[in-house]
Amino acid sequence: MAKSNTKEQWIEMGYNVFAKDGLPGIRIEALARNLDLNKSSFYHFFGDLENYKAELIRYHFTKADDLCSDISLCTNFVPDFLNAVIRHRVSVVVHMQLVTNRTVPLFFNAYEKINDIVDPKAVPFWASFIGIPHNPELALQYWQVIRDMFYSRISLDNLTYTFLENIVQEAKGIAEKMLQETGKLNG
Repeated sequence: MAKSNTKEQWIEMGYNVFAKDGLPGIRIEALARNLDLNKSSFYHFFGDLENYKAELIRYHFTKADDLCSDISLCTNFVPDFLNAVIRHRVSVVVHMQLVTNRTVPLFFNAYEKINDIVDPKAVPFWASFIGIPHNPELALQYWQVIRDMFYSRISLDNLTYTFLENIVQEAKGIAEKMLQETGKLNG
């Protein structure tokens, strides 16, 4: 029986490797070995590593669309939104890898464009969760700070519901303290 060898296999493998190992993991020989295929099929499908990276980014955009579809089914931040993130944990970690490798224009541009797609879906839930549903601009700014902190802490191994809930509860506690202090200053 012949081994299956498709473009999609190469992309799926690379996507998962990128999530786990980052850019250093995207090596043709290692990917071929993981797939138990020869490198010539890689060159047949992609031509070179730069085209392959572009295909990984296109695939990431489809995964971001899937995440947005899940977010549109949410009714609250905890637990619905957090569960959506966990269901898409590989894509979330790939997104973290994009910002980690922000010196690669292809990656950073994709990171920013996907944030522009996901943020409008996520921030209303976030704003309600932290207690400022009527100030979406401030909620977005705080979301961006927390997102950057989140990406500095996550990996495929530690991205669990409990880990995620602890981060957002900590962020909510800080927001509540700031709102209390603001009330004291204005009161």
